[in-house]
Amino acid sequence: MVLAAFAVVFLWCGHPCRAGGLLISAPAVNAAAGSSGSFDVTITNTNGTSGTSYDVAADVVELALTGPGGVNFTGVSIATAGTYIYAVSATTQGSTFSFSTFPGTVLETFDFDVSSLGFREIDPGQTFGLVHVTYSVAAGAAPGTGSLTFGPDTSLSDPTGANITDFSVQAGSFTVTSTSIPEPSSLILLAVGGVAVLFWRAQRPKGVAEVLL
Repeated sequence: MVLAAFAVVFLWCGHPCRAGGLLISAPAVNAAAGSSGSFDVTITNTNGTSGTSYDVAADVVELALTGPGGVNFTGVSIATAGTYIYAVSATTQGSTFSFSTFPGTVLETFDFDVSSLGFREIDPGQTFGLVHVTYSVAAGAAPGTGSLTFGPDTSLSDPTGANITDFSVQAGSFTVTSTSIPEPSSLILLAVGGVAVLFWRAQRPKGVAEVLL
């Protein structure tokens, strides 16, 4: 109950403050049909070295995948590749990170900082993870490219509970290829094997029929 009340305060109280230097972005993902993988949604302070820093205490991320068919989000977590935005996530205190249904093509997450400081200061040039997303691609998925777009619920709050507005979002893309791309080592083995076969054929003794010809 305490965490739920705390969440409501962060999302709805206070006056908006401006943070034009913050960018929430999704990546360009490439995956083969029949594969699975993951990617991160990140937040970056795009201001110059002497620019403004921002204190982020809570966030909501809404992300939707539009095409190609056969691709689904399978889960979300705070296990981002880079440093996660909050020193102590509310999920460690029992807060639910997402109520979204998986597998699916739309996700929404919510988290806030419950450390003694209560927020993450994002300085110019810094990037932090917001959401780690896992996905799967059906074996029969047709090749194509779709978009990863942020929904209107995506938001940020400062330590006073005020909404941080005027931040930017950058959509990503999701491209499905028809087959898996061979590893470089596999290509080398195939090439060596082909050369070996040609060498063997050139060096083998000629048969009677070949001599007569």
